[in-house]
Amino acid sequence: DPDMAPLKTAFVTSDGKVIDGGWNFFDNSPSLTVEGYHGQFVSRVLAARGNNSFGVVGVAPDHVTLVSLQVCSAGACPLVYLVEAIDMAIDIEVDVVSMSLRYFINTYSNAERSLLEDILRRAQLQGIVIVSSAGNEQRSSANRYPCWYGGPNAICVAALSDSEDYKLAWFSNYDDRVDIAAFGENIYAGTNGLGDDAYVSGTSFSAPIVSGAVAILLSLGVEPSMAKSILLTEADSFDTREKYLRPGGGALNILSSV
Repeated sequence: DPDMAPLKTAFVTSDGKVIDGGWNFFDNSPSLTVEGYHGQFVSRVLAARGNNSFGVVGVAPDHVTLVSLQVCSAGACPLVYLVEAIDMAIDIEVDVVSMSLRYFINTYSNAERSLLEDILRRAQLQGIVIVSSAGNEQRSSANRYPCWYGGPNAICVAALSDSEDYKLAWFSNYDDRVDIAAFGENIYAGTNGLGDDAYVSGTSFSAPIVSGAVAILLSLGVEPSMAKSILLTEADSFDTREKYLRPGGGALNILSSV
């Protein structure tokens, strides 16, 4: 995506591997593959620069350098690749890990679950803020990882509808480990490869809005350990009806947070 190119930079891992803008864990190379537009649209929502080809600026256009770690291809997202990606993120010392995916952890072995929980714990101990999507199944997010793992530096994000009054989108997952909600229905994400306007829905697009808010806070000198607390304290309360969030959870309010 040429509109995201200025956000890329090179990173060097502790073993000397050069990460030039991203890494593909399927073929162990910096060559990212494009199958659909999910990752592209997520990145645009988070950090698309101004004066681009599609006329919409991301949440944090001046506060982000992106490193794209590809763990999905052709609809498959092997859990081991996610673990490796978070490990790489720790190694190159990123500030925020934004994940627009989910794994129903009960379908994995105890060993796989332990690997994922350990890497999520280690990332947070290193001061990385973990932002993840709650999922789009209209149900409890129980055992949907990374969301359900939680932690002091982890933020799980539900989707708000595009109605005038705050309410969760019809598809959004929920429960008491979902921390906050951000808009996630009919978001304009620019144009696709055919030149058609793209409007996207899903918690996949709510999560990068919160990631952008975290990036803005960190750029202002906020300690990573305080980012979650600030966003939750400043969130707007609303009636979630039967779809509840954690106690104190609400709708993201970036302006109040900064």
